[in-house]
Amino acid sequence: MAQPATNPPMSKVSLIDNGFLLTESPHSPKHVAGLQIFEKPAGADEDYMLDLVDRLRRVPAVEPFNFKPVFPRTGMPQWQSVDDMEMEYHLRHSALPRPGNMKQLMEVVQRLHAGVLDRERPGWICQVIEGLENNRFAIYCKIHHAYIDGMSGVGRM
Repeated sequence: MAQPATNPPMSKVSLIDNGFLLTESPHSPKHVAGLQIFEKPAGADEDYMLDLVDRLRRVPAVEPFNFKPVFPRTGMPQWQSVDDMEMEYHLRHSALPRPGNMKQLMEVVQRLHAGVLDRERPGWICQVIEGLENNRFAIYCKIHHAYIDGMSGVGRM
């Protein structure tokens, strides 16, 4: 007989993080972000970027990046663990028209940074952006401020 489904464990959202969740609006998003630029290794083959994205998607999300906020009718919001992460949603792949320059990259990042993150999913998205001139690519990560602050984010990157 199949086991009944169990709800993933829940933990309380801290008061500070609750403030970020409650004060967010489309006109005042509450996320932090980082942009890193990398050079592809010498001799990287044609599939290097596809393989990189595939490998990154297979890395399991760890706390708090596998949590989503849940807002009960009464009481404080809670974090709920998500067991079936949709990594294709969270880790995306795009390309600049070659050879992409820094101005084009910043235009893409500006568009990616606008708007709030989906609260029905864990609050982060990373975009691998290939096609930057001089054999480079970028990774842009956008994370809700309730998950991470700027300085700890720098440390994790």
